[in-house]
Amino acid sequence: MRITPPKRQQGITFISWLVVLGIAGFFAVIGFALAPVYIEHYSIKHVLVSFENEPDLQKKDNATIRELMKRRLKINGVYDFNVRDNVKITHDKGHTTVRVAYEVRKPIMGNVDVVVHFDDAVTR
Repeated sequence: MRITPPKRQQGITFISWLVVLGIAGFFAVIGFALAPVYIEHYSIKHVLVSFENEPDLQKKDNATIRELMKRRLKINGVYDFNVRDNVKITHDKGHTTVRVAYEVRKPIMGNVDVVVHFDDAVTR
């Protein structure tokens, strides 16, 4: 009775290597497309959080708050954000809530898009 040693293990095949590179490339494309979206959202959220320290926010009307938001966004380098459509301001019992709700659609390739939804609020 002769015992044969197990076959020596081989490395990954060329086809498998191409599949791994294709998957890694797909996620890299998504990452490169979404990085600017999240960087811009960080700037928008930073402006929104700055309203927590705004004196007399409760006494300001909606147009003034929107104008303050536009100016602060411009200072932070956010130019393509529509304040009129994406910012909702409510006054309730001495508190003012500023809510930013929007979504960003980025084309990846062909007819494939990535949609990212953001919804943040600050109450003062």
